[in-house]
Amino acid sequence: VVGEWRQQFSHEMTAENGLQSLLLVSGQTDYEIELVLAPDSGSISMVSARVCEAPFGVCLDAPETQTVPHELVDSRLVVSLQPTNLTAGEGVWKVVFTATDSLLRTTGQHHLLIVYDISPPEVLLSVDQTTNEREPINVYANVDDGYTGAEFSYTWTLIDEQGMRRGPTDSEQLAPNHLLLNLSAQGQYTVEVSVRDLAGENGEASSNFTVLNQRPTALISNDGMIFAED
Repeated sequence: VVGEWRQQFSHEMTAENGLQSLLLVSGQTDYEIELVLAPDSGSISMVSARVCEAPFGVCLDAPETQTVPHELVDSRLVVSLQPTNLTAGEGVWKVVFTATDSLLRTTGQHHLLIVYDISPPEVLLSVDQTTNEREPINVYANVDDGYTGAEFSYTWTLIDEQGMRRGPTDSEQLAPNHLLLNLSAQGQYTVEVSVRDLAGENGEASSNFTVLNQRPTALISNDGMIFAED
C-alpha cells in the first residue's frame, strides 16, 4: 500500500448515536486527510471516491465511483469536494476514498459521511382551533428538510392574549415535535415553533387557537327527579 491515512476534520460534528462523524457542507469544501507515505512512494496521481446515499450510515443503492480533484501538500492530502458533482442532491452521503500513487499502488479506504444541506426546513403546525378550559389540546410540528435522515432541534413559545411569552414545561412537551397543553385561563393563544436543522438552517411556523370559558350547567333534583336547565 502507499501509506497510512490519518483523518483531520476541518468541520466536524458527532451524530446523536456517537458512532459516526458527519462533515457538513453547503458548497465546495476542501477536506484534509493526513497521509503517511511509504519511503519509496512518489506523488498521489489519483483519488477516487465511491459515493452512495446513506441516511443511516448504510447505502440505499450501489455506490457510484468517481475521481475527485486533489492536491498533496507536505503530508496532507487535500481533497476538493463539490457537492453538486459528488452527490445527486441534499441528504446524507457516504463517501469512501482511495488514493493511488505514481507507481499505481493504492491506499486503504477512508470513510466519511457528508451532510449536504442548503435549504431551511419546512414547518407546518397542526393544532385544533378551539378547546375548553382545562381540556387537553395537542400541538404537532410536522417538519420536512427534503431528505431522509434529517435531524432537528425545536424551540417552542406559547403567547397569551396579554402578550406574555413562555416556553412549554417538561410535562407539556411529550416529544421534541409534540406539545400537550392543558390551559386553565380562557382567551386567544398563539403557539410558535422554530426548527433548526443539522446545517443550522431555521424554519418557523405559528398558529392561533382559542380557549373557551365553558358555561356551567345547573342540575336540580327533587325527590329523585332531575331537572336540567333548558
